[in-house]
Parts: sequence; structure tokens; C-alpha cells
Amino acid sequence: MSGAGENEAVKAYALEHQIAETELVFGLVGALGTDMERVSRDLHLGLEEMGYQAQEIRLSDLLREVEWDEPIDENAKLDSYIATHMDAGNRLRSDWGRPDALALLAAAKIAAERDVLLAGGVPLERRAWVLRQLKTPEEVQTLRDVYGSRFFLIAAYTPDDERVEWLNQAITTSRRSSDPANWDFQVAELLRRDQSEEPPYGQNVRDTFHRADLFVDAGREANLRPQLDRLLEILLANPFKAPTKDEFALFEANGAARMSAEPGRQVGAALVNEQGEIIALGTNEVPRPGGGVYREGSNEPGIPDQREFRFGSTEEERAVDTNDRMQREIGLEIADALKGGEREWLSEEVDPDELLTVILATRLGDLTEFGRAMHAEMSAILDAARNGRAVAGASLYVTTFPCHNCARHIVGAGIRNCVFLAPYEKSQAAMLHSDALDVARSAPDVAKVTFEPFVGVAPSRYAELFTWNRRKMDSGTLLTWDPGTARPRFADNEASELRQARPAYRVHEYLIMALLTRLQADPGPSLRAPTDGKG
Repeated sequence: MSGAGENEAVKAYALEHQIAETELVFGLVGALGTDMERVSRDLHLGLEEMGYQAQEIRLSDLLREVEWDEPIDENAKLDSYIATHMDAGNRLRSDWGRPDALALLAAAKIAAERDVLLAGGVPLERRAWVLRQLKTPEEVQTLRDVYGSRFFLIAAYTPDDERVEWLNQAITTSRRSSDPANWDFQVAELLRRDQSEEPPYGQNVRDTFHRADLFVDAGREANLRPQLDRLLEILLANPFKAPTKDEFALFEANGAARMSAEPGRQVGAALVNEQGEIIALGTNEVPRPGGGVYREGSNEPGIPDQREFRFGSTEEERAVDTNDRMQREIGLEIADALKGGEREWLSEEVDPDELLTVILATRLGDLTEFGRAMHAEMSAILDAARNGRAVAGASLYVTTFPCHNCARHIVGAGIRNCVFLAPYEKSQAAMLHSDALDVARSAPDVAKVTFEPFVGVAPSRYAELFTWNRRKMDSGTLLTWDPGTARPRFADNEASELRQARPAYRVHEYLIMALLTRLQADPGPSLRAPTDGKG
């Protein structure tokens, strides 16, 4: 390589890594009816105050850029616009066989836009990309795989009643009619589809939301901008930003969840007093004689480890979760009762396995009372009782929304409020105990126990974002933090001597562009064809 060519290569290498030192990618997720325009606007303003240039990429725009067999009407009335784009997203994911299809398009768009800016000589240091908005867990995972720790998913929460009101008003304005009979699609159906459609290609905001790195309250009465500003200061390594009470408590609950070896899911709970001190921790695990639950390595004389995966006298019994086995046995009893007896309820031609599948697809398949594990909430409450710690007036932090059985005990224990991270669709708590608790309401009854979503830095990024090696110089002078020059700390930063010619995420983007070329070589997806993900 000539001297001039070598100098150009060195400059290109330096520029690539200079950009990588500060470049950020944000994904937004929020249930339908959340004012995502406000969330995006406030995020942009906060980034600008930190010296960043932010560029929004709407995934709905990318959807319309795909070559369909007929154009997507971007000027449709709002209810039709929402439903049409839901259908198009499902059909693209199904046609490509990729639940992460729109994440692939987003990564390719970022790469293309960056190349355009570089070609135009636009300075790209302190550049942020805002992806609005994500709908599937697979989209989130792909973006994490591509961008690593420079990717942050922001989940914006709005109370259910406010979302319904917002969407009704927005459709009324679009249709110029408040009569739902004049609308093509009803609010309830749109909200249901948004929350969760049939896997593997339907959208699933419910299962995407709790995978966020950062959670904000975007409700009508919430002061959104200070929340976002604080989170940005944390991302940009302000050494004097410490965890809130809620962040600390949920991190402890998340740690407790990791002690569970249950086959179904890991759940943790933390009881906290008004000062933010931990009263008790709980994990979903099988209770042991003498109190508490079985733990790893806790084989005591006369008390062998009998966690679920060790329970049963035969290998066959140990291979199946107790609750699943009991559900199946009850399902078989129902099937036998329908096919036997004096009255022939069902034809002999009915396939027994198919019948059992249908039975277990009912709410019978949601029953949890035959599991041997004590739920994390109950584990925490009983741990406090066993150690003589009062729980009246305490706050409970849980990694998953409580089931209806735990909810009634939370109410009965005198716990003041419950903060949860992930939803639990099997729970009937809100319906069975509407007299005693309020779930995610904009104006909860102060006399009731409130169940509210978590706001702050997710437990999954807690240690990374709140660990500080240095807050002062050797002289004792405190370090200063300048928002206009502060740089993010990336957990997966490459050592300078190990860097490739291009940062790893840039290579990933070009690999995705090559993949999209292959996917788009086939005939375009059809807006008429049915898909597995259609709601």
C-alpha cells in the first residue's frame, strides 16, 4: 500500500472508532395508546442538551419501504392505519420467517444513514439513533446482539385508563366521529392485538416491554423529561448518580430470583420499609422442613434436597413438572368423562390427544396451585414472619406481577403497595380483588393496595451502570462531570490493541444488509395473504 493509501486507511480506522466511542442506539416500546411522540421528543431534547445529535427512525416507515404487492395506505384513518400496519408487520415477519424482521431493517437503515452522513462530511461524534418502536422480543434480542451495550431499550408506561382514553380521542379526531359504529376497528380489539398476537410472527408488546433497560412513566401527570434526563446522565457516566429506592429494591428482588431452580420461571421478591431497608427477600422455590426453602448446597442431615427437579421416586416423575403433570391428569379425567358414561358426549372418532390439547388450552392450563414451590411473594412474607419483622405498611417489589393467590395475601398482610417488573397474564388479581387493590390506574384509590409498574434502571443493567471505580482524583478533588463532553461507558468496549479495522457492530450491520439482500430477492410479501401472526 502506498504512503497516501496507508494514511487514508489510518484516518478511516481512527474515524470509525472515534464515532464508536460515543454512538448510542435507543429502542422505544410502549403499549398502544401511549404518547410515544412525547417520549421521543423529550428524549431528543435531553440528548441535545448532552451535546448529541439524535435521529429518529420509525419502523412503520421502514415497513412501507418494503416492496409489497400493493401499497400500504399511510393516509388511512387512524384505526385503519394501526390495523393495516399491524397486519403488514405480521405478514413481513411471516414471509421472511423472521420475528426480528423489522430490527434487521432498522439496523440496515442506521448503517445506510450513517454512510450518507459520512459521505457528506457531517461530524458523527455524539450521534444517537432512536428506533420507534419495537414490538417483539426477537427484535430486542437482535438489536442487542448487533449493538451490544450501546443499545438501550426504553419502555414507556401509561396507565390503562389513560391509554384507552387517548386512543378513543385520537380515533375520534381522525374519523371526525365519536361513534365507534363509524370506525372500521374498535379500540378494545386494537389494544388486544397490540399486547399479544399468535406466535411466532405476531406482535407482542406485553412480552417485549419488561425486557427494557430503562423504564419511564409517561402518564398524563408524570414529569417525563426529568426522568429521561436522569437516565441519560447515568448512561453518560455521571459518577454521582446513585440508585433510587425502587431500583435498589428491585435489584435485590432480581438477585433473589436467581436462587430459584424452578422449571417454570424464576421470580424474586423484596419487602422494603419506608426508609428503603430490606425487611425480607423471597424466591419461588420448594419449602423445606424447619422453614425457608431448599437452596443450592443446603443438604442437611435428615433434610435431603427435594427441589422440583429432584422430587419423585422415579426418573420419569422427576422429568416432569408436578403442576404440569397434575394439569394433564385432570385434563385426561375430563376427556374420559366426556367420552364415557351413559351419555355419549363425544364421538369415538375424536382423537384423544387432540381433545386433551383443547382442554389444556382453556384456563385449566393456567392453574398453578399444584406446583410445589412457594411463590416469591409468600416466601418473603413468611420469611419476615419467621424472623419477627413487621410488614404492615411495607412495599413489595417483585420481578413478576403477583398471581391472584399471592395478591390476596399481600392485601391481608397490610402491605401498602406492590411494584412489579414483568406482567403475568394468568393472574386474576385485578378481577378477584378489585375491592381491595388498584392495578396501574392513573388515580388509584388511596385506601386500596396499589400495584404499579417499575420505573428506573432495570436490574439487568444495574451493576453495569451504577458501578464506579473512581469519583475523585489522587489529590482528593472530586471529579467533575460535563454533560456536553461526557462519554458513555460500554461494558463490551474493545481494548485499543485488540480493535479490528471496524467496530464489531459495524461489521454486524453489513452482514445484516447482506442478509436482507437475500431475503428481498424473493417476490415481495403480500398484504392479502393470511399469516400465522394475524390477530
